[in-house]
Amino acid sequence: MKTKTKNSLNLKPEERFLFEKLPDVLRLEAAMEGVREKYFRFWDDICRRVKEKHPQLNRPSNHATRSSDGQVGIGRECWPSPYSTWISGFYIYGIGFEHLCSSGEEAPWAGIWVEPPEKMRINVESLKEPLRRKAEQKLGLKLLDEGGSSTISLWYALPQSRNELLGMLTKKQEAKFANCMVSHFTQLAKFIPDIDKVFNAGKKRGG
Repeated sequence: MKTKTKNSLNLKPEERFLFEKLPDVLRLEAAMEGVREKYFRFWDDICRRVKEKHPQLNRPSNHATRSSDGQVGIGRECWPSPYSTWISGFYIYGIGFEHLCSSGEEAPWAGIWVEPPEKMRINVESLKEPLRRKAEQKLGLKLLDEGGSSTISLWYALPQSRNELLGMLTKKQEAKFANCMVSHFTQLAKFIPDIDKVFNAGKKRGG
């Protein structure tokens, strides 16, 4: 039996407005893709600067434009994780455009994220608390622990507000923004020897 179908897009008012302005919307959409690509390369350059200051940090993990929150990390080739595109190391979280532009979001976070592959048989739980205490003492900050028994995930909120960071990007202060991000990575780089110890524990166990 033939059934009736609705020949309608069922557009909401805001969608109808965009549809009526479709040529302009498509041009803006294409321009935004170009902006995202430039922002991605901008973060590549930040990671390059961090690597120049700390040559041990030789593996960037740039996800600045690949999710709504946006994350960028940098670690070492010898700091693996179970995920091919995410290296264990130091991360800045919440720097995606959607996050920075959302009035309901908090300031971005920076921190240490380490999740050794299971095959390394590292007792992460026993190493996490000493690292947290040491990091809080060195940074002079209270760290939020978001890791489970197999993950070190220690974070602090950036002192720069979301609006302040967005303002740097929109008011031609990109260099100030980049210097700010490099300084946070430099602060976290103090813990390179401590992350090395985590993975050295796996080597001693034959992982």
